[in-house]
Amino acid sequence: MKPTDNVSMENTIPKEDSFYILATDSSADEVTRVLKDGETFAVFDRHGDIESVGLGQQGLYHEGTRFLSHLLFKLGNARPFLLNSTIKEDNLLFVVNLTNPDVYRAGKIVLSRGTLHIT
Repeated sequence: MKPTDNVSMENTIPKEDSFYILATDSSADEVTRVLKDGETFAVFDRHGDIESVGLGQQGLYHEGTRFLSHLLFKLGNARPFLLNSTIKEDNLLFVVNLTNPDVYRAGKIVLSRGTLHIT
């Protein structure tokens, strides 16, 4: 549920924090991460997901053939927020750190953003 779905702000914002900013989505970008081993390589976004958007270059490839063109990690219906991501210098490991957005049930926050850390 989004904050604009006729839910009063008193029900969704903790009263002790009058400057709380509702967090339900993070912005997308076009930074890619690439892992390669021999004739196999994978192109991900910074979240560790594979989406065929824009030029459609993301995916899992082997010997020039794409075998996977779509792979998304979601919590419920939302993508987690990106904290950071990096590929190790030896190109053997891609590490992504994520956290949860605000999770609603019946118009109330049941899991505040930043409660979960996902690696």
